[in-house]
Amino acid sequence: MLSRSPLPGPEIPNLDVSIGSLAHMTTSRLEKVKAATLLDPLLQKLTRQVMIGWPEHRQNCESSLHQFWNFRDEISIIDGILMKGDRIIIPETCQEEILRQIHTGHQGIEKCRLRARRAVYWCKIDKDIEDIVKRCPTCQHHQVSNSKETIIQQEALRPWEVVSTDLFYWNNANYLLTIDNFSSYFVLRKLSSTRSSDVINKLKVIFSEFGIPRKVISDNGPQYSSQEFANFSTEYGFEHSTSSPHYHQANGKVERFVATVKNTLQKCNETKEDPAMALLAVRNTPIASNLPSPVQLMFQRKIDDGLLLKSSTHDNSSEVLTQHRQRHIQQYNSKAHDKPDLEIGQSVRIQNPTTKLWDPAIVTQKLLEPRSYEVEASNGATYRRNRRHINTTGEVFTKKEPPTDDTQEPTPDAKPIVSAQDVPPGATITRSGRISKPPKKLDC
Repeated sequence: MLSRSPLPGPEIPNLDVSIGSLAHMTTSRLEKVKAATLLDPLLQKLTRQVMIGWPEHRQNCESSLHQFWNFRDEISIIDGILMKGDRIIIPETCQEEILRQIHTGHQGIEKCRLRARRAVYWCKIDKDIEDIVKRCPTCQHHQVSNSKETIIQQEALRPWEVVSTDLFYWNNANYLLTIDNFSSYFVLRKLSSTRSSDVINKLKVIFSEFGIPRKVISDNGPQYSSQEFANFSTEYGFEHSTSSPHYHQANGKVERFVATVKNTLQKCNETKEDPAMALLAVRNTPIASNLPSPVQLMFQRKIDDGLLLKSSTHDNSSEVLTQHRQRHIQQYNSKAHDKPDLEIGQSVRIQNPTTKLWDPAIVTQKLLEPRSYEVEASNGATYRRNRRHINTTGEVFTKKEPPTDDTQEPTPDAKPIVSAQDVPPGATITRSGRISKPPKKLDC
């Protein structure tokens, strides 16, 4: 038979919960947070709501407390300090100081957020952490390089419609390499100099043999950025597009073939083989197992390079080539993402090509070329940069104003005017205005 009188159990002592056991803060800082909580209107409303209990429906509490509704069951009061679980709810007047402490060590946004989630909380804390990191000059200066962006496809639907050109140096000589972006067929010419006039003359000969392309792509070297080359593009009627400095990927096709051609020439130089036959073999090698050679895509026929060739008609190579390039672009773009456009006057950071650090600058112009901007650095110099080498920042920079001092500095050639009263006895004035005195040994 069961007894209705339960057996006495062990007595559980009252738990004295202290805020010091839940947060790693000094006593003085806890007292500061406690005092600031008493003066914070929002947290005082929250304190009263926690003490009287939350209503059954969200619309029955004050609108300012709606931001706490989803985790209302986690909010408690210990020693006069509001807690969200084991995290202290920081009043507004203390948030800036806590943010600086969170950012100690200049860690990134996610690391700072992880650090904050161990101890403190306030609404929009994640956004405030992001802002303080983006406004930190030290963190912005030491950012890592940007990740790659998606490929901007150069529209070339037929041979010799879009060509890329570049200069390279090998074996004590300069060369001009021009490549067709559709077929990958390249033309190599030796230069007598790297002046714009010599480059233009070589391109004129190439264009006379293969035709004038619709578009010519090059880097931003002095040979291509000169007024002489601009006049050449206008005279021959082709569009000239240049890549941003230090961003070789924008002219990547010809850059890759420069490496291929230099490697081929170097090997032939070592083995004493005929470089012309070697370059013919490169041009006449199929691009892929299902794609013909650059020569066949360019001229719509096979050519003899010394191997026995079986004659055949040209098939649907253009369609296969397009599909091949689309697969390559999709594979590349799957791990790339584009950055948002920049506004004129926006404060940014540009990457130093040598140190890889990020220096302050202001966007002054958006150029016609894709993802290309003109920026003004803190020293007043103007640079052209690709979007990959520009980062947005929460900092605010101002343009360097030119000096407005109208005071006229004396020129180095200015000479003081010497009057006759200034000349001592026995001395003479030279034509330059200098006073010539006799030696003292002649005094008697």
